[in-house]
Amino acid sequence: MEDPQKREFDALQALQDQSWSEFQEKSQVEWRLSFGIWSAMVAAIGGILAGKAAEVNIAPLKPLVACLFSILLGLHLWFLIWVQQRLQEARENLRIVRQEMWNLLDLVQPGVERNERKIYKQPSLYVQLGITCVLEIVLLALLLLA
Repeated sequence: MEDPQKREFDALQALQDQSWSEFQEKSQVEWRLSFGIWSAMVAAIGGILAGKAAEVNIAPLKPLVACLFSILLGLHLWFLIWVQQRLQEARENLRIVRQEMWNLLDLVQPGVERNERKIYKQPSLYVQLGITCVLEIVLLALLLLA
């Protein structure tokens, strides 16, 4: 590899490292936020159960808690879609850089479909949303029964 090609390859390698780092950071934020939301929901469920056990009247708070956690469910869905879009952009950047690196090396990259991963086909989106929905249902059921 000649010197200008080497510099270009090194620059592409740096772009690839940066794109990969960005991808990992966004993925970690996605899961951390979900764990935070789930912790808040479990705490609310525990509070409702503890209130029932201690015979504390939580009736005045029922509509507020139900409303807040329903809004939280919607915001969580919005965030998950948003972060999946950002992750898709990072994947596309990685694909472009990888293709350029292969071209510099005069190699043919194995057939990789563009857009091979669709935002709405990401298992993590459904796993996180599913857990949030289950906790929301439990929370709302407890509120109705409390």
